Amino acid sequence: MAKQQLINRAKYKDIKRYDHNQMERFARSLYESGFKDGAVQATEKSNTRQMDFNMLNERLLTIKGIGIVKAEQIVKVVKGALESE
Repeated sequence: MAKQQLINRAKYKDIKRYDHNQMERFARSLYESGFKDGAVQATEKSNTRQMDFNMLNERLLTIKGIGIVKAEQIVKVVKGALESE
């Protein structure tokens, strides 16, 4: 997939002619757009974290001294911590 250009040549020429207020509005809209995209990506990543609990449980069981019950308790605590965020 090709990378989407944020600023084409015509927009670049317009930006060069912006006064202070126009540049302020442009910068704010750019920031808000990035913030929204970041929020969407953060929620997508938090959803993928929930898929890793089985792997976490398996890896905990490889640690000497941690049994099935303790591993399940740890996974439960981690799930609770992620849900409260």
